[in-house]
Order: sequence, then structure tokens, then C-alpha cells
Amino acid sequence: NYSGEYNFNIIVNNKYYYNQLDDIAKIIYDSIEDNLANMTSGNYEIKLSSQISNILYETNGEQQLDSSFQSAWDALMLDRTDTFFIDVTKVNLKIKKTTHGSKVTYALSISPENSSGYLANGLDNKKMVHTTLNEIKAQRDSIINRINGTDYNKILQIHDWIVDNLEYEKNVTNNNVYNLYGALIEKSAVCEGYAEALKYILDEAGIPCVLVSGTATNSEETTERHEWNYVQLYGKWYAVDSTWDDPIIKGMGYVSNSVKHRYF
Repeated sequence: NYSGEYNFNIIVNNKYYYNQLDDIAKIIYDSIEDNLANMTSGNYEIKLSSQISNILYETNGEQQLDSSFQSAWDALMLDRTDTFFIDVTKVNLKIKKTTHGSKVTYALSISPENSSGYLANGLDNKKMVHTTLNEIKAQRDSIINRINGTDYNKILQIHDWIVDNLEYEKNVTNNNVYNLYGALIEKSAVCEGYAEALKYILDEAGIPCVLVSGTATNSEETTERHEWNYVQLYGKWYAVDSTWDDPIIKGMGYVSNSVKHRYF
């Protein structure tokens, strides 16, 4: 169903990671965010402000620029979970240097690394990207329409929907196990998908929520790469881990509320 173009302005973005960036990275982040609709084509080139190129006249300017470029992408992907359609490894920061006598000028842009574009694997064209994002939005809206009560109750209801409806996917070769489509539509994801789904829905509910990546030690004393959330409630931040609240049950097991809310 192609129900028109997905509206990137509908996302409530609390910009938790954006607020920690340096000025150059903030300009790059803003430029990307302003062009997300254009980027659904997979090959759109974003011209960057000449303000950014000033850094290249400084000592180690290119290294500083690379660092700000990477930080901008990292922050955007964490702040906005609807950016998964872009494969950042296929995106390039292009620096065009022009010399007129002793005067050197730079023109910077963000473009695809090669002619195959920068859409994530499994997404072939703009129409497919918009259809996928609209499908996710429709699922989110249907969940939002069913929740009620205090902010605490809303967080609890969204967390429980995720735990009750998602399956932890052990086959990580599937393209979508790390993203919102795997979590909300295919209902099969790894920790990234669980955490991104919680954030995506809570953003719409107006409750501050952030993604946290790191390592964590599970109940079997195995330390592994993991992703979970922090949510803000009445001015304080609380950890929530919907992945670990959804254990893999062998046979016809039942998940009790005490297990389901251990990391809530």
C-alpha cells in the first residue's frame, strides 16, 4: 500500500544526543535531518554550509571534520529511529578543493559512496522506503490509541505490548532484526529492534526516552553487546530493558509478570 509520502516532521525528537554535539556536528546533523525526505531516493546529495568548511583551514582540520561527521550520524541514528532506511556505511563526505592562486576554497557535500546509493539492504527505491515507514507509523498509532492513564502506565503498557508481541530473533542474517520494521511489523528483532520500538512509540506519546548502547552481563553471566532504554519520568531517568524482560522460553513456558517486569 503506497499511501503517499511519509512525513518526517511528525516525529517528536527530544534531541538528547544532538545536545551533546559540537557546533560543526550540530550543523551536519541539522543538514541531514532537514533532508531526510530527499534522502529516501538513496542518491540525493546534500550540500553542506560553507561554515563547516572553515574547520579545514585549521591544523588537523580534516580529522576534526571526520570526527564531527561521524558524531553527527551517530547522534542522529540514536535520536531518530526512523532513519534506519539509510546505510551509513554507504554514505560519503565529499570534499572538493579549489585553488585560485594562493586562495584555497572547499565545497562539502554528503553523497552516496558509489552509484548503488545508500539505501539499507532490502530497500530498493523511494516508494518502498515511504511504504515501509508509513506501515511502521500506522502500527505505532494503533498502539498509541490503545494506551491511557499516567505516564508511568503508558510506559508500562507500551513495554508490555513489545514483550507480548515480539520474538527475540536468533537468526541475525535477516535485514530487519536491528530496526523498527523487524520489531513492529515482522515482530522479530534483536535488542536494537526492541529498544528502538520502545523509543519510537514513547516519542509519539511525548515521554522522553533515549537509546543506550553498551555491554551488559545477563542472567547466565555472559557479557555481550546490548542496547536498552532510559525513560524520563517526573524529572528522573530510569532504565528499561524490554529485551531482557522477554526471555526465550523453552517449550510451552509462561512468562509471569515478575519476570516480564524484572528490568522495568
